[in-house]
Amino acid sequence: MSSQVAQYYDLLSPDYDNIAGLSEIWKSPIVIAKKVQLLINKSKTWLDIGIGTGLLQERVKYDSKAIEIYGIDISEKMYAICQQKFPSIKLQQGDFENIDFPHNYFDIITACGTIEFMPNLDNVLLKIKKLLRPNGTFLFTYEPQIIGHKIQGEAITKTLPRHSKYYVDDFYTYRHSPQHIISMLETSGFKCIDDIEFVAYSKLDTDIICHLIETQKE
Repeated sequence: MSSQVAQYYDLLSPDYDNIAGLSEIWKSPIVIAKKVQLLINKSKTWLDIGIGTGLLQERVKYDSKAIEIYGIDISEKMYAICQQKFPSIKLQQGDFENIDFPHNYFDIITACGTIEFMPNLDNVLLKIKKLLRPNGTFLFTYEPQIIGHKIQGEAITKTLPRHSKYYVDDFYTYRHSPQHIISMLETSGFKCIDDIEFVAYSKLDTDIICHLIETQKE
């Protein structure tokens, strides 16, 4: 699955900032940035999983000398764009599940628009818990399964129609009910602090609903 995600974002990378950034038609980075801004001044380390081109970092005011920011992205081309835009961020290119970071090191870990492409979410949550400091914060967005929804009604669907210019074979979106997400978090050792539902963007004239979850490592 990771190779399909990388291929998709490599294809999308030349248009990504114009589509998702400047036009602000994708609301997830805006919503999560407000939460990060409240935490940033009392934090020393921040890891962003699926950093992309750094849309989240563009929306957060921070002192690069006061906080260490780490980013990882599976797309080589997205990574290259982010590296050029943010030379002070410590970037790595690859699959989060296969890259080692120091345990109990990060005050904040974020994942914006990435969870829905991870089929092994239980394993990802356990790894994130190991990387967070005690009482550290994990902020993430996800796309829930909504029974009866035109697009989000199924737990697993192909991410894009075949006619899309960004189409990649066997590239899937994985959805979970809010109840299942909360259950997985509790099992993995996280306490849910906040859960915000919002409209992330529009697809085929249909609102795509996402949730922003703020959790704390217990």
